[in-house]
Amino acid sequence: MDALRPRFEREPFGPVEFAVRELRRSGVFACGVVQPQCPGGAPIRWRDTNFRDQLNPHDWFGGRTYVLWRRQPEGSKVAVLAVNPTDVVWIEWERQHRLPRRLFNME
Repeated sequence: MDALRPRFEREPFGPVEFAVRELRRSGVFACGVVQPQCPGGAPIRWRDTNFRDQLNPHDWFGGRTYVLWRRQPEGSKVAVLAVNPTDVVWIEWERQHRLPRRLFNME
């Protein structure tokens, strides 16, 4: 999660932690569904962040984030992420990185 944290901590809400909903690994890749939250579990006020323009207020799941990490010699790096996607984003990730479908059996 440390590789993901800087992507969110640049936002006005400051420190962030993640509730992991699902996490799978295959080779050097890992794919997960995480819920960003304030330390201690308080919800993030998304309308006060830079993500507010990406949000559809009628289809918002509290920032559910889909992440693809790649392990590298210097540590894991975020390959790609999608905050509250409105489509099945990992279909393209599967093709682009030639990954097994079982890695993406997400909720």
